[in-house]
Amino acid sequence: MLTTLCRLLPLMLLTVSLRASDPPNLEPLISISVNDSRSAEIYRGMPLLVSVVLLHPLITDITASPILLASEPGPWTNAVKLSISNANGDSQTWPFHTTVNPSNTIVLDSSHYAQLDWWLAPEQTSLLSTGQYTAEVSLNTTNVTLPDAWNGVADSVPADLQILDEPASLSEAQAENKYGQLAQYYSFLGNNTLALDQLNLLLAAYPTNITGLRLKSIVLDAMGRTVEAFNTCQAALAEAYAR
Repeated sequence: MLTTLCRLLPLMLLTVSLRASDPPNLEPLISISVNDSRSAEIYRGMPLLVSVVLLHPLITDITASPILLASEPGPWTNAVKLSISNANGDSQTWPFHTTVNPSNTIVLDSSHYAQLDWWLAPEQTSLLSTGQYTAEVSLNTTNVTLPDAWNGVADSVPADLQILDEPASLSEAQAENKYGQLAQYYSFLGNNTLALDQLNLLLAAYPTNITGLRLKSIVLDAMGRTVEAFNTCQAALAEAYAR
């Protein structure tokens, strides 16, 4: 939740200027990130998670009229398209897994936003070609005839990602990137035991790594190991204050 809110903050600040003019046909704001970043470095054999958030442009205004999203035919998610391009602008076909919202419509307002995730497993990214890529999302509801549904096209700002071969020796920042993303991937899939294993590998090499300690406390808490989670969180805070 905190990661999502941090990613939404720039878009929420944008609503200050939008509210002053309150344009007649407000369009949804779209945020896209790859592995929790606008510019991600991904080693082959690491997971790749694309997260997209759609929200009302006046999300801080409780009086703003809601935006109704739909698609024809099928669920509203059919109106959302994820595109991956290489450095030459060539479209890529990657075998993404995705979560599907079965509802035909969704409402964006001051208290509701929409999130979609696509991901590649570590064994899938190991087959990708190294290089620079961009990820972009487009929302197209121009064919929707449902009364009061939003009609139009909205695009995200592209996110950058670089696919790399893993270095023979990892720096602390590189190890944090690798094992932290693996841990979040396994946690995302509901396997907190494997997530904890990845964090223990990171902390075995770098015991004071703040991200490793923070993520470990979250995973331990999800596993019901509350005391260990609290102690690990305390260690992360102590390390942060010491720097």
